[in-house]
Amino acid sequence: MMRKPTTILLVFALGLCLGGQGFAQMMRERVAENIERAQDALSEGETDTALEVIVRLASYDLNPFERAAVMQNKGYVHVQRDEALSAVEAFEEAVGLEKLPEAMNINMIYMMSQLYANLEIWDKALEKLELWLPTQETVNSASYQLGAQASAELKDLDKAIYYTKLAINAEPDPPENLFRLWMALHYQKGELNEAAEVLEKTIVLFDKEEYWRNLGMIYLALKDDKRAASVNYISYFRGFMKEADDILNLVRLLLFTEQPFKAGEVLQDALENNFVPNTSDNWELLGSAWWSCRELDRSLAALNEAANLSPKSELDMRVAQIYIDKELWDDAVEHLLSAESKGVKNPGMMYQLLGYAYYGLEQFEAARLAFAKAGEASEDLEESVAMWMNHLDDEINRQKSLRALEEGAREVIIEEIPET
Repeated sequence: MMRKPTTILLVFALGLCLGGQGFAQMMRERVAENIERAQDALSEGETDTALEVIVRLASYDLNPFERAAVMQNKGYVHVQRDEALSAVEAFEEAVGLEKLPEAMNINMIYMMSQLYANLEIWDKALEKLELWLPTQETVNSASYQLGAQASAELKDLDKAIYYTKLAINAEPDPPENLFRLWMALHYQKGELNEAAEVLEKTIVLFDKEEYWRNLGMIYLALKDDKRAASVNYISYFRGFMKEADDILNLVRLLLFTEQPFKAGEVLQDALENNFVPNTSDNWELLGSAWWSCRELDRSLAALNEAANLSPKSELDMRVAQIYIDKELWDDAVEHLLSAESKGVKNPGMMYQLLGYAYYGLEQFEAARLAFAKAGEASEDLEESVAMWMNHLDDEINRQKSLRALEEGAREVIIEEIPET
């Protein structure tokens, strides 16, 4: 509701003359006394009495000056009674007569702007405001906000933005709702770059989840994926991103924009804090993120978790290959045997890898058996398997020869030891 004015004292001395038009503009004593009586009743809160006096006075044969003064006071009475339409009608007549001092007319014009806004007659509200604004040396933020609201309601978004910016600049500490309006107007116009700029300013002043989220969404709409990813990355670590789907989408966006380390940071934290489900797929995604930025130990740890949680053998196979590359033979064997127990689509490859691992452990008999199974499982591996089998046979024979030499040497030593 509009702020109600205090009683305006309108006591004009007899003989007062405005504009040099003589007696026709003087306020007679009887009229002045009735106006004062109405004002006294209004100051006591007796609005019915005040209105009765003013209405009766308006029925008199008044000169234009007197009628303007009566209509002005009638308008104030209606304002106090929350009768906005009757108030603007009275003010319109008072101003239209052009007999009151300019300052009074200007004040009524501004009040009409507010009253028309209360009545949601936006074209009139803006019209009166724009008559009033040029008369003011300084304008407060609330007046510019009225212009912004009226312009927005009239779908004049450019003018609404203009008044919104004036309202913000008129405040040492602009309220949050003005920035929301400013952003919304640009968004409504389809000016997404400008909306993003406003949101960036808003975030500095009002650090809220919805602004971070909206900024990320606008950057995505602008197809500025890298900025969207960076904004949402900050939002996550500010504690503003809580939904598992949003977090996983952020991880994928960071990977898509070639920021795997940040993707790893987010998903590692989310898994450790149970923000996303503890599933094989999520651990595998984490492993891929760390692998992409050459964080190999972290990748291996994540893929290990993924393999342990998965009922399928593919992850065990993948992890085993990494362990073989790192020459961690025992760990490779463990995952390959796990893959075997789960069932593999390519048993030939699995047994071939198992053969490599056993060979690394110098368990040549076990390696030979694994390569033999690889050859049986896949014809494509026969040539490679044959080469390994020949190599292993040579190695096994060499090991047997070494053992025989060692045993023979031991017997010779024993025979040469004299009896005591």
